[in-house]
Amino acid sequence: MIQLAIETVRIQTDLPDDVEVKFVEKRESSIPDFYAVKLLVIRADKEVPMVVYVDRAADKVIVGSLFIRGKNITRREAADSGIPKIDVGLLETGKASLAY
Repeated sequence: MIQLAIETVRIQTDLPDDVEVKFVEKRESSIPDFYAVKLLVIRADKEVPMVVYVDRAADKVIVGSLFIRGKNITRREAADSGIPKIDVGLLETGKASLAY
């Protein structure tokens, strides 16, 4: 199922070979009998989270945005990593030292 999601993203978005696609997590989806598979597309300059929907039999893949009552569910699921976000504005800069 995960490999199907990765291969579909690679083909449908025409990713170059040097771009890596990593599996992040699989969750129940808002679409009955489908999972939301979160992937991370890693390029040299940025990392982009992405969600695709794969049915339980791993036969069907939906690539695109899912809207429910006008809300972009796919965007929310892609951004929701479960990892706490750090407010970089709270970090002190200029006080780090390097040890060799």
